[in-house]
Amino acid sequence: MSMYVERPGARIFYQATGGGTRDLFFHGPSQPAMYSRLWKAQVPYLSRYFRVVAIDARGNGRSDRPLTGYDFDTRYADMLAVLDEATRPPVALVAFSCAGMLAVKYAVEHPERVSHLML
Repeated sequence: MSMYVERPGARIFYQATGGGTRDLFFHGPSQPAMYSRLWKAQVPYLSRYFRVVAIDARGNGRSDRPLTGYDFDTRYADMLAVLDEATRPPVALVAFSCAGMLAVKYAVEHPERVSHLML
């Protein structure tokens, strides 16, 4: 299922696949070639066991590309909005590169909502 979360100045795209009882949330760096399809090799296998949610960060993939809003706090708020709408806590967070900082902040601020943190 492909969906959008409405955020100030941008629509953030995410894709949810699979029907498992636990959620995996994938987030990569905010670079033009890095978006939800980055995980396309892993999703078919993992979606047999998990509900997999992958995000296109602001300015990437199918998300909007506004001129502003690429600071850490806005990107974190974008991630929060998708997590709130698309996942069922506790969620396993999978992130790399600069998205790892977002995932760590979320895990520290919301430990009850995170089952695993993979960086």
